[in-house]
Amino acid sequence: MTSSGILAMKIMYVSNNPEQADPLQIEQEVQELQESLERNADSEPIVFRVFSALPVERLAETVRREQPDILHFSAHGEEGALVLGHAELDVVEVDGPRLAGLLSGCPKKPKLIVLNACSSNQMAASLAAAGGADFVIGTDAPIMNAAARAMVTTLYQQLANAASIAQAFRVACANLHVISGGATNASLHAMVAPEGAEHVCLVDPFRIVACFPMVEKWLDHSLQKPDTKFRPEMPEVQFGIAGAPVAARQTVFFTDDESVRDQGNGLESARSWIIESQPVDGEIWLDSYYAYYGEMNWFAAVTTTDGKVVSAASKMTTALVRYYLEEQWRGTLPDEIDAVVRRAIGFLVASGGGRRGRGALPR
Repeated sequence: MTSSGILAMKIMYVSNNPEQADPLQIEQEVQELQESLERNADSEPIVFRVFSALPVERLAETVRREQPDILHFSAHGEEGALVLGHAELDVVEVDGPRLAGLLSGCPKKPKLIVLNACSSNQMAASLAAAGGADFVIGTDAPIMNAAARAMVTTLYQQLANAASIAQAFRVACANLHVISGGATNASLHAMVAPEGAEHVCLVDPFRIVACFPMVEKWLDHSLQKPDTKFRPEMPEVQFGIAGAPVAARQTVFFTDDESVRDQGNGLESARSWIIESQPVDGEIWLDSYYAYYGEMNWFAAVTTTDGKVVSAASKMTTALVRYYLEEQWRGTLPDEIDAVVRRAIGFLVASGGGRRGRGALPR
């Protein structure tokens, strides 16, 4: 799973309910969303900005200033258009191409637009096709307020906890079907390829990652196959974390594996490392790396300048698989290097009960 590189998801919530239209229960939806996001964010706080009764003529300027990752509309919808208020006119109908045109001058377009409006599926399709955002969500029928709130609350809960756009959408749709009694569906439209939503996260989750320093050297030199001897049954492994809070103050890595002995230096010295370093693009890495003979559990905890703690746990091999095979930090590996990586991970998995040399090996 890859991330968009965003550490804090920013949502711009635009509500627009003309006086003569039926009420949308916007205040209740906003309150539920705010409470939900505060409970469910795992890493950086979610930025949730509300713009009530924003007139359509100020929309482009506000989006350009805010640069949201998600642009959310809570409004009435007609076939293929949103019904938005105007400072001088009663209402204005804005369809997909017109909305894309309004947003075209923004230096950063939203990654996702959510049209929480009746019968907005047609508009979502045209908006995505016109390049208004990478992904657009709409519905295919008139929608009850309770169902609308349930869908978007679940969607943002999932996204805040680092689910991909596609994963979050599937869970939100399931909730929509339950609340609406199966009467309403939602659709996810993409500017390019719908399957791309499977691999896009709007929050960079806090997690442990690991790599083989020898393999990193090969890849840094653009090698297609190993040029030095590598022992997959006793590989050197370097650990790090990704998705660290910007306000990180101190990071502690540690293992509880009983095979790691203190050798006279105490368990704290043998099993833990303390780092006082600011993250670079959310990453913090141990400077040292060691040879490992088998699987073991690893843990990381980060304290922040505002007094919070973020923690994660991972098997060593899970951290390696995450780095090389799932998230593919180094891209698709050359075949011969890929084989070495998989063989080394296989050895570690097969050797339960980690044993590793305590001294740092030469770089």
